[in-house]
This record gives sequence, structure tokens and C-alpha cells, in this order.
Amino acid sequence: MWASVVVSLVATLLKLVFFHSAFQETRSPALGNSAATPRTLAPGAAMSLLVRDGVILRVALVLVLSSLSFAGLNTVLSPYLTGYLGLTRGAGVGLLLASLGSGALGLAAGVGPLVRGVGEVGALQVCLSASIAFPLLLAGCSCPEQVGVVATLLGAPLWMFLPIVSGIKSNLVREEEQGLVQGALACISNFATATSDVIFGVLYRHVTVNGTDPDRTSVFPLFFVCSVLAAASWLLACSLPRKLPRPSGCLTSVGADVLQPLIHAGA
Repeated sequence: MWASVVVSLVATLLKLVFFHSAFQETRSPALGNSAATPRTLAPGAAMSLLVRDGVILRVALVLVLSSLSFAGLNTVLSPYLTGYLGLTRGAGVGLLLASLGSGALGLAAGVGPLVRGVGEVGALQVCLSASIAFPLLLAGCSCPEQVGVVATLLGAPLWMFLPIVSGIKSNLVREEEQGLVQGALACISNFATATSDVIFGVLYRHVTVNGTDPDRTSVFPLFFVCSVLAAASWLLACSLPRKLPRPSGCLTSVGADVLQPLIHAGA
């Protein structure tokens, strides 16, 4: 068990090194006018962008906490459904299709009306509210059919979260800073996801006594932790201003490139 934990952590660190060294988004602009001038790593520059403004930092923390919640739930859910609710492969495919169908419908027809009705921050809060309820409702399900109903009803707001938060974080920095911020947030999100996978995997084995405990309620504390992480993310989202500040000197809204097609599609 501990060997797999060590391997996961090492892989996560290698991902961080790769993001900061190989990706153009996380590298500093070349100095001078020469195209041959080497680029330098810029993790410090990326972090300075994230912490220079309280709104940007809170959006980053929202992304981190939600990544922890989503990854933890994903780690726990598969063995729970199979081991305790008797989910078969065929039923699992149907469950996945129901969730994907609900998510596709939400992306195609739900993002636009939601953003127009309550704004970007309000839409983010709605999606995070679904993230709070989802683990708790799953804990109350006693058969795969009930899980399918929950996944269908909440699939849309869960899938809408990513484009909405992407549009928000893109609108908070200037166009020339987009790549650096996106790369830094990708690193942070990947690190949070990998860490959550390891922690929840170890906790699942512990609370279920390596899967031998016949009582499914032994897993309920993990669902509760996922919900608490989502609730913390929601509270941070509630602290965001309804009208997000635009960066000075920004002539175009890059975040609009993310959300506008979805908004018009739902019109």
C-alpha cells in the first residue's frame, strides 16, 4: 500500500516539474528581442500573480478545494458502488451515460441562462451547491437506480462548474498573463487531485477494513468530508464580489472567449 502512495507522490512531483519546465504557459517571456534568448522557469512569477489580488487568490482556493472534493469522491465512489451497492458493468455504463447526457444538456442549454440570470459568481455558487449536495445524496442511495437519478439531476451543474470557473479566472488577469496563470492553476489543481486520490484511497481502505466491512455506512464519513470540502469552496465563492474587477490595461476579455459561446448557445 505504502509503495503505491510513494509512487503517486513522486508522479505528482514529476508532473509539477514538467508543467513548469516544458509548458510554454508556465515559462517567463523571453528577455530582450532575440528569439534565441533562453526562457527561464517562473513559478515565482506565477505565484505572485495569484497572490497579488485577493479575488484571484480566492478563485484559486475555490479551484483547489473543489478539486480535492471531486477527486476524493471519484476515488471513493467506484469501489463503493461496486462493493456495497452491487453495481454491474452494464449498469455502470448506463450510469455514466446518464451523467454525461445531463452534463451535455447543461453545457449546451444551461450555462447561458444561468450566467445571464445570476451572473458568473452566482452561477459558480449554484454549481458548488450541487457539489455539496451530491456526496450526501449518494450516501442516502441504497441501489444503483437511485444513484442514477441523483447523477442525472445534478450532473448538469457539476459539469458546468469547469467552464464557469475557467471564464472567471481568465477575466481576472490581462491577456498576456493568461498562459502563466492557467499553467499555475493547472499545476495546483493537479497536485490537489493527486494528493486527494492518495489520501482518500488510504482512508477508504482504513474505514472499510480493506473492503471487508459489510456495513456501507462505514464509508459515509468520506462522503461527508467531500461535502465539507465543497462547502468550504462554496463559502469562498460567496465571498467573491458579484461584479468581478477587470484587470487594468485589459483591452479584451479572454474569459468571454470561454463563456460567450456557451451563453449564446443557451439563449
